[in-house]
Amino acid sequence: MERRTFTFAMGGSAAEQAAREQQNQAAGAERLLHLQSTLEALSAVPGVDSAEAILGAPMGFGGSNVGYAIKGRSVFQSGANLPDAELRPVTPGALATLHIPLLAGRAISPEDRATTPPVLLINQALAQQQFPGQDPVGKQIMCGYDNVTSWWTIVGVTGNSIDEPGAVPSPTFYVPVAQHPWGAADMQLLVRTRSAAITPDALTQHLRQTSPDVAIKASTMTGNIQQQQRTSVFRSVLFAGFAAVSILLSAAGMYGVMAYTVAQRSFEFGLRFALGAQKGQVFGAVLRRALLLTSTGLVLGIALSLSVTRVFSSVVGKLPGFDPAAYAAALGAVLALTMLATLVPANRAARVNPNEVLRGDA
Repeated sequence: MERRTFTFAMGGSAAEQAAREQQNQAAGAERLLHLQSTLEALSAVPGVDSAEAILGAPMGFGGSNVGYAIKGRSVFQSGANLPDAELRPVTPGALATLHIPLLAGRAISPEDRATTPPVLLINQALAQQQFPGQDPVGKQIMCGYDNVTSWWTIVGVTGNSIDEPGAVPSPTFYVPVAQHPWGAADMQLLVRTRSAAITPDALTQHLRQTSPDVAIKASTMTGNIQQQQRTSVFRSVLFAGFAAVSILLSAAGMYGVMAYTVAQRSFEFGLRFALGAQKGQVFGAVLRRALLLTSTGLVLGIALSLSVTRVFSSVVGKLPGFDPAAYAAALGAVLALTMLATLVPANRAARVNPNEVLRGDA
């Protein structure tokens, strides 16, 4: 008789599941209450205009990237090919504190709580991507954040923000943290002041007195921008270094290939001179050969670059599009250096002595 082993996964009873849900709600409410008390303590500091919170501050860190479905267009399910966007829980006044404008609809308000229908704001980049020429207010979205069983209603459209200087704005959702209280323990605090005399150190000291259990790393928005710029500069210098090494290697390779070719064709060049060819004709023939090889490599390189960019875009998300100026500059640099590297072999070919070559070969 064949024996089989079966494994069953069993959930708890309805009462147990309800009890766990109540515990989760209680824990989330406690986190939210702690966040609110911390913000109230900061707001009480003289000279502070506003104190709010966000998960994923511009020029900072954090946030979540989620796939989403639009009601009437797609279904949120495993394996579906869905667009994605940044999702950032915020307190009601966070976007006003960051001076991110409201372009349409309404802002998140204190009335948006866990007991009210879920809502969200979308930024202009997402509105232009998914609702071109339409009013997105009132449309509904479902995404994989902490509750994928209900549709969230778009109630407003905001301006764009960026995470680093020169970056392309990413499609972004802003959701009220009161409806997603589990994120309340990981928020970044935003403080706008009326005076430069209120320093991050002073606010840090105040927080340590009022909320000693909060981990603090304070910085200014200007400091964050400078840090992002340093990161961007370092990355640019690093990539420029790799590019320079690649171009130098291509130039060295072209020199080696053409030098070998000239050496192999010395008899041919000597015979041409014996038959009346001019130095300029031989010199030009070598340069044209180098130009043909270089152009073939550049065409293949462009095709490979565009193909790789398309593949990476399908894996890591949208990448910067085709930039004709950048490609033209790169092609010009490669072409100029490789042709410059060919001048020495071409000059050597133009100076071949037909008497020596033909006598030695004979």
